[in-house]
Amino acid sequence: MWSWGRTAYGQIGDGVDHGVDFFTTPVRVAGLTGVVAIASGDDNGYAVKSDGTVWSWGDNTYGNLGNGVMCDRTVPATCQSNVPVQVVGMTDAVAVTDEGFALKADGTAWVWGANHYGLLGNGTTDNQVRSLVALQVPGLTDVVEINGSNANRYARKADGTVVAWGSNLNGQIGNGSTNTEHVRTPTPVSGLTGVVAIASGEAHNGYALTSDGSLWGWGDNLNYQLGRESPRRSAVPLRVAEVSGIGVRGISGFEFGLLALVPAG
Repeated sequence: MWSWGRTAYGQIGDGVDHGVDFFTTPVRVAGLTGVVAIASGDDNGYAVKSDGTVWSWGDNTYGNLGNGVMCDRTVPATCQSNVPVQVVGMTDAVAVTDEGFALKADGTAWVWGANHYGLLGNGTTDNQVRSLVALQVPGLTDVVEINGSNANRYARKADGTVVAWGSNLNGQIGNGSTNTEHVRTPTPVSGLTGVVAIASGEAHNGYALTSDGSLWGWGDNLNYQLGRESPRRSAVPLRVAEVSGIGVRGISGFEFGLLALVPAG
């Protein structure tokens, strides 16, 4: 595994204190072999190895590393790692996504780090709570895909439905309600069936591709992330008409929008 870019918190992961905030050329992440899946957070890197373990590096302010170590500002080494460390409690992992969210082969979802917006998914109402090790999301089974951001978690289940939790400030839970700012347990996204892929926009949106080729988005629309001029936001999934039904093959969200891979022509 190789990385480059910002390194202020050791998120390059090569074990070297470069003494700069940015590293401009790719360097090898220290000690990682047999990697089968990767992800990045705001200031972290994550990797799943072929033995099912999960490894993390970079910032540890909110327990982002999941290695059981609490950040103590009087001991700087506890607040970041510039080499990969093992996430405690993660075995048989098959996928990881940003901000401490992983999927096990048995279809269970696991989280660690901050509870901002209810990201731990266990109903805890204290935003200052954090988990230093991986915890299973209660009541959530049969998960086949995960995605998320620093404000939301999304999980696709084997039956083709999607659940979400976290911030709902812009309706990004997709359950028809904007009355609750934070949703702290997995909640079904309204009206979605036959989902084959999911994606998220950073802290603003959820997206889903269904088996009939339809693409759906919900949440904020300030920057037209929903693929239409209005409404300003939507608390339920809206079909993106222009690309639905033309064989979308893949989707990937970014901070204020979505990329869709479609057949040429």
